[in-house]
Amino acid sequence: YMDGQGHLVRDSDKIAKNYLRFWFPIDLFATIPYDLLARSMGLGGTGPQVTVLQFLKVPRLLRLGRLIRLMDRVKNANVFKVVNLMAMMMLAAHWLACVWYLMYKFSSFAPETEEWAFDTLGNDSILSFYLIAFYQCFLMLVGNNAHPKNNAERTLFIMIGVLGTCFYSAVVGQMAVLVANMNTIGLRHRQKQDSTMDVLRYIGLPDSEKARVQYYFTYITQYDHPSAEGLQFLRDLPKALYSEIA
Repeated sequence: YMDGQGHLVRDSDKIAKNYLRFWFPIDLFATIPYDLLARSMGLGGTGPQVTVLQFLKVPRLLRLGRLIRLMDRVKNANVFKVVNLMAMMMLAAHWLACVWYLMYKFSSFAPETEEWAFDTLGNDSILSFYLIAFYQCFLMLVGNNAHPKNNAERTLFIMIGVLGTCFYSAVVGQMAVLVANMNTIGLRHRQKQDSTMDVLRYIGLPDSEKARVQYYFTYITQYDHPSAEGLQFLRDLPKALYSEIA
């Protein structure tokens, strides 16, 4: 693992201590067979209590953060960030749909006489309930209106609206960054090309020589060549590393 100074730690004792300090409790709670425990305690293994206990496995999803940080280092990382945000929106819609259904199925804070949006489904399959909930939650995340039937749904929909505002602003911001950073090398070469061609036109260079300069910039732009300016950045590396590369 990487320590706070960015050094790669290979010592087994330090690795074990680091794992016990953070990931071990998370993995321990995630590997407990809650359905077997509930069955041994006489809960049947299928009640709402077991459903709530299953949520203790959710923190294990924190491991996805490692993958996300690794993908930030690859080329076209901004594209991945947009895809990642869209996937997070779908995951949030999934979780909110599950919460909504649990509220409808097991809630005791809303009177039985109050209507729910699921009442129109009657005795349909659990898949129908899930698809309707996921569809409505995703639409609310992107700004669509909903029609709650009781105070419990109104409270949930307000939370979804606030969360959707945050997601929408993040997606728009990442799209703006993606467009701004798209083909940065080619953009830098074209700017230098325009400046160079203006100089050549000013000094009255023949068209044949201008064509040769134009071909050079076309070549380095087409193949994403870093040019002499980019190669100069190698000198900023540590001397030992630069000597091995150069």
